[in-house]
Amino acid sequence: MSSSKQHRRFTAIIPTRERCDTLEYSLRTLTQQTYENLQIIVSDNYSQDATRDVVRANGDPRIRYINTGKRVSMSENWEFALAHAEEGWVTFLGDDDGLLPGCFDKVNDIIERTGVRAVKSTYGQYIWPGFTPDSAGSLEVPLGKGFSLRSCRSALSLVLQGSNSYTTLPMVYNGGFVDLEAIRAATFSDSFFLSCVPDVFSAIALSNTLDQYVYSHEPFSVNGASKHSIGASQFSYGTRPDNAVTQFRLESDIAFHPSVPLTPDGKYPQSLPAFVYESCAQLKKVYPKTLTISPEQQLTVILRGAGSYRETIDPWARSFALLHGVDYDKIARESLIGVKAMRFHDLEARFKALASIRLDNRDTQIETVLAATNRAAIELRSPGFNSTAKAANRLLRKLMRLQ
Repeated sequence: MSSSKQHRRFTAIIPTRERCDTLEYSLRTLTQQTYENLQIIVSDNYSQDATRDVVRANGDPRIRYINTGKRVSMSENWEFALAHAEEGWVTFLGDDDGLLPGCFDKVNDIIERTGVRAVKSTYGQYIWPGFTPDSAGSLEVPLGKGFSLRSCRSALSLVLQGSNSYTTLPMVYNGGFVDLEAIRAATFSDSFFLSCVPDVFSAIALSNTLDQYVYSHEPFSVNGASKHSIGASQFSYGTRPDNAVTQFRLESDIAFHPSVPLTPDGKYPQSLPAFVYESCAQLKKVYPKTLTISPEQQLTVILRGAGSYRETIDPWARSFALLHGVDYDKIARESLIGVKAMRFHDLEARFKALASIRLDNRDTQIETVLAATNRAAIELRSPGFNSTAKAANRLLRKLMRLQ
């Protein structure tokens, strides 16, 4: 006689501060979930707007509102919220992000089938109206299908080689779901988030302690970019105000690791691999047995992936090379070499173009992240989905052979 399926507890956490305009819709992507064992925590970082009223007006008994009682940094708010999750599995989402309908049932099924302690999915990308003066609301939906079981160490190695993004690692954010026990096992001091960039740090810490995880090629979340977004502002110098980044930097209680300098004008480098390096360095302070990272290799990866930011990143890269006593000119030349990496990124671009659909307000009304997640679910159920997904998965297999 077979046992019935376990409906394990999931806790979805939204850390927020004074963004009630987007929070309302992010929260509704959670309250429309029908999964029977779901808790929703809204962790309010001492907002002075209508955040509390927006949460209360929702009226869903699964919601638990907590307040830090004073202004704290992003990492402190994430840590404060995490301490209120009591059991089961945890996922974080930004207050301008959303989760797709039915995602908790799908994650629960994956856990039942595989026994893993972390699940990470690809994700859609939604640009809120008002992100820039020209943006009117647009959505990109990956049309992947199925999932794969991955080695955490191998996946992290690919990220450190520049062959993959840290967003493909097990983490608590952007479609990442993690067993609380796994988080506790990766907590090396009184706090889990030991970097000022908590999502990146969670990916590095969990990859260092877990053996394997599941990566879903089907998206479970939509990442929103709004006028409030810190991450989007970080990579938008010159196109929109970076007030969110400036405030984030000034309020951070955890200093950027000294092995990763700030830019000459005191900003964070415009490089995701630099943030990965910083999190690795922070982890190594409390867990010396973590994998060794090479400044030379990471600078090569940073320069190779700089793209349109190369001119901006160059002065910072020179100061990084000087700090670590490595030859910048040699590394800059080597960053231009790498046929395999170039082939990988070419195929990656083709894969993304083939395996996604792009929509904006000329196609349909996508005024909020709630509308974006619901439209994404419709696209994933559309008649043309299976044939597109099959073609995309053939290209995905070529990508995996190049890694």
